[in-house]
Amino acid sequence: MPRQYQSGECDRRGRITRRGPGLLRKLLVECAWVMLRYNGWAREQYRRLSRGGARRKQAVVALARKLLVRCWAMLRDGTDWQERPEAVAASGGE
Repeated sequence: MPRQYQSGECDRRGRITRRGPGLLRKLLVECAWVMLRYNGWAREQYRRLSRGGARRKQAVVALARKLLVRCWAMLRDGTDWQERPEAVAASGGE
């Protein structure tokens, strides 16, 4: 899980740590690789995170974390997967 340090307007993100269940981390990364094949949202996030292909593995780990956050929100709110969550939030959830 990445660390985040904030102070005023400075926002620094730390390295990815190896905390938490190893099996869960492995499964999330595998899901992220598969999502790159079949999901447009995942491909868009991956392109943005990898910065042109130089940081591919780090981008997949970051994508796995984004997937985990979205899955947790779906479980918490009882909602279904939405391809463009920011578009739904901007329209007032309709």
